[in-house]
Amino acid sequence: MFNQESFLNYLKYEKRYSPHTLAAYEKDLDQFISFGNELVEDFCLKAVDYHLVRQWIISMMEQDISARTVNRKLSTLKTYFRFMMREELMEKNPMDRVISPRVSKRLPSFLQETEINRLLDGRYFSDDFEGLRDKA
Repeated sequence: MFNQESFLNYLKYEKRYSPHTLAAYEKDLDQFISFGNELVEDFCLKAVDYHLVRQWIISMMEQDISARTVNRKLSTLKTYFRFMMREELMEKNPMDRVISPRVSKRLPSFLQETEINRLLDGRYFSDDFEGLRDKA
């Protein structure tokens, strides 16, 4: 009979994940199971479908959990359901249709005009060829 421990042993011994990664995967899977237990009577991971995963994503986003964290938790589920498919314990992977939330990109930092003028005012560059080249 399959249980969550089989999955964690797979990650530990076959995939050789670090103890911290294993702890994170176990926590993420427990959180998903808790979510499933709240919504579905007699919740079973083998019966999870795309809609339940989407509800979990929406629930996390409504709790202002960052897209990066949500994607990490989804990575746990993707690995878990791939394992279930590999072990032939599921016929269809519910993660196939799941689209991960986009992670916002930070804007690059830039110099203000006064900072550029201070940089180019001549104190940092010599008057020889190399200094003029570097300033250009």
